[in-house]
Amino acid sequence: YNADKDVTSIGGDASNVLQKVPLLSVDAEGNVSLRGSSNVQILINGKPSTIFSSNVADALKTIPADQIKTVEVITTPTAKFDGEGSGGIINIITKKKNVEGFTGSVNGTVGNRSNRGSLNLNYARGRFGLNFSGSGWYNPNRPSYSNRYQVRTIDGQEQILREEGTGDSEFYGPRANLGMFYDINAYNNITSSIGFRGFGRSGENVSNAFFSDPINGIDQEYTLSSISKSLRSGFDWNTDYKRTFKKPQQELTFGLQVDM
Repeated sequence: YNADKDVTSIGGDASNVLQKVPLLSVDAEGNVSLRGSSNVQILINGKPSTIFSSNVADALKTIPADQIKTVEVITTPTAKFDGEGSGGIINIITKKKNVEGFTGSVNGTVGNRSNRGSLNLNYARGRFGLNFSGSGWYNPNRPSYSNRYQVRTIDGQEQILREEGTGDSEFYGPRANLGMFYDINAYNNITSSIGFRGFGRSGENVSNAFFSDPINGIDQEYTLSSISKSLRSGFDWNTDYKRTFKKPQQELTFGLQVDM
């Protein structure tokens, strides 16, 4: 697809361009699918880019349409490409060798049930590039109420337990990713990225109770307060070195991946 010959794409971004490419579909959120499959790999000038390592839809919005020359759709990838996308490969060819400069985007939604925000920053200069993406969601206080009334009869006398409780709980989830690429030369390339993810919860509960036991002459009142906080987190680190041989056309890739 020759994007540079389509004047209707001027002023848009890469997602606008991909909407016009045959076999491709782009939904309202900016997610791309090839012949109905979203398991695709997106390349820039035939090489993987860390800008697509976190949110593909946000990354496409940071590439101006006027920097795109052509878009190639590869439904049956050869051994020249990594087989990460079983549904096919989308190769974005830019008018320059690299998408140079600084781009970024900020998105956010606010509501009484859920709040979300994301930040995407990209910098490229020559053979070197950096990408940072961060996002998070937060669910505000969710109140809860509980009541309990229990009666036990022993020898005609009643034991009574009455409890009333209130509580609040919050949920949140941070996520961040930092990546880089460096083209040493036309045949050697290094990419690396590190990502962090988490899921947290905090809650506070207060319970007021009254207990009456005339058999044993007991009348009690007490208050129980509890506070809980938790955060489950982990990180991923990926580093790849790719060597392309000129003759014959082969590629040798070394990868390192750490998940915690």
